Amino acid sequence: MKISSLQPSLEQLLYEGCIKYIQAFEPEQEEEKIYAFVIHCESAFRSMSPAVSTDKSLARHKRELSEMGITTNDNYLEVFVAEWAYPGLHYEHFRPVTELIDRFYEILYGEAEENESQFEDREIITDADYENVLNTARNSFVEAIVRTLDRLRAEGLFDGALFEKSILLGLQFSDPDASDRALMVHASSRLNSNYWHNKILMLQQYWDSIIDA
Repeated sequence: MKISSLQPSLEQLLYEGCIKYIQAFEPEQEEEKIYAFVIHCESAFRSMSPAVSTDKSLARHKRELSEMGITTNDNYLEVFVAEWAYPGLHYEHFRPVTELIDRFYEILYGEAEENESQFEDREIITDADYENVLNTARNSFVEAIVRTLDRLRAEGLFDGALFEKSILLGLQFSDPDASDRALMVHASSRLNSNYWHNKILMLQQYWDSIIDA
């Protein structure tokens, strides 16, 4: 594997998987419209696949919480992936993505087969080499996600009847640390309208208020 091939390979696999996901998506109720389509990542980008939320699923969730006497921040419910009804669907379309990422980490951690014990275009000898490769890969993961979503939008994949006219895009983590949250804001700033990006900024402010409390 070449480090230089990681991003373009991941972009293509994500793109193909997202198209299959959109084709296969079936909401729980008729006339549900997707208002959010993000790439949901595990910690350290160990896996990634779409998560979506719809107008009606959001309304159902708010109603269920109200019936249980639970109050929470409306913006948090609307834009944070951990609160959504449709994470992890059709994961079979993203197994090639996970396999590519697994292969990267196996080489990085020295767990790959002997004939692939190093990257073809980057040798890891020192701790600094390791950190440089990890940072390069992290940037490649983010760039691949942003470029894939931008491509899907440019090609009209979000223009069908299944989607609202304006949708939230980006990358998200279920349990983000400070660096993950910074990446979420970075991706949002490149992909979203001011309306949706401000909601992501409000989400960060909400988390900050909880941490500081």
